Amino acid sequence: MEEKRLRELISKYHNGQCTEQEYHELQEVLADPVQHDLLENYYDNLQPQEKVPEVNLYGSDRILKNVWNDNRVGQQRKARRIDQKQTIPYYKIAVAVLLILGSVIWWYPKSKVGDLVARTGSEVVHGQDRAQIQLDDGRIFDLDSLSGGAELMDKGFYLTNGEGKEMVFRYSPTGTSTGSLKYHTLSTPKGGQFKLELPDGTLVWLNAESKVSFPAHFLDRERIVKCEGEVYFEVAKRTIADKRIPFKVMTKDQELEVLGTTFNISSYGSTVVTTLVEGRVSLKDHHGQVFLEPNQQAVFDKSFEIKAIDPMYAVAWKDGDFAFHKSKIGDVMAAVSRWYNVEVHFEGDFSKDSFTGTISKYENIDKLLETIALTGSIKFSREGRVITVKK
Repeated sequence: MEEKRLRELISKYHNGQCTEQEYHELQEVLADPVQHDLLENYYDNLQPQEKVPEVNLYGSDRILKNVWNDNRVGQQRKARRIDQKQTIPYYKIAVAVLLILGSVIWWYPKSKVGDLVARTGSEVVHGQDRAQIQLDDGRIFDLDSLSGGAELMDKGFYLTNGEGKEMVFRYSPTGTSTGSLKYHTLSTPKGGQFKLELPDGTLVWLNAESKVSFPAHFLDRERIVKCEGEVYFEVAKRTIADKRIPFKVMTKDQELEVLGTTFNISSYGSTVVTTLVEGRVSLKDHHGQVFLEPNQQAVFDKSFEIKAIDPMYAVAWKDGDFAFHKSKIGDVMAAVSRWYNVEVHFEGDFSKDSFTGTISKYENIDKLLETIALTGSIKFSREGRVITVKK
């Protein structure tokens, strides 16, 4: 497609003027990898005068993401495209899996697909940015009601656009530390996720049903936060008088300490799973201490078990995907339940059933279930917000 025609289509799309034929043209652009660079370059160089109303509100990256997830132009895609700007090699594997799964769904007879997922009731919508903050004085605020640039009372919290143009909840404390630690808590419900920037520059992503508690002021000798659920950290390095200030994460009986690194912690069940992407961390419990290197994962349940892994499967949720590698169906459906805010029931024994694949978190839930069902001997029925897994 010529660049002039693409610009015309994008302008019509964002102003609600596309015909059915023009939506189809945009579908073809999204379906053709050759056109992806042209599309990305267009959004990277958006100008306010180009008749894209959202550019002043959200920025190009977020607008492009919304286009990828719009069913009107993305319905021919079988799973969300992985961002070509991603430089980690293992995403190439994920893309290959997506292409294979997409081909299988396209070829598989529709009558057979319908047998795999029986559905009744209303449509289920995927999760979105939703959270609330409980301040150290007990007051609670829903962040859904705040708009970009809004400041939360006099506590130093405000919503703003991050470097990637997504909404970020930033915290810059006012006043000075009194020496006593009082904690704020940011939490996400089922069907929610959120991004937080702490005053030291540390970035924190919360998955659905997760919490992060952090002090109104960090102490000079250490930075301590607490978390539940699943949280991804990019820890900023901090020094005082040339001395590095450690960053600690408390989760159940596990204590993690870093100086500056990137890692994911998942603690939904009785175990704490820590995955290291970059840097080095130490993990402690009541019995001792272990160290993690990049591409290692520690599973803690009374003791530590360390294994080598591909961290993509642990952190893909942050970038908009479900990614599983020989995961038990129970674990897969637990992730689906949290993100889509649905109940899941099992009829039969699924302890030996597993799933491997990468699927967009923004996929229609019935298509997602069809993809999972096509890989094994399981079926689904959905009645409203209740999903039943069957043999």
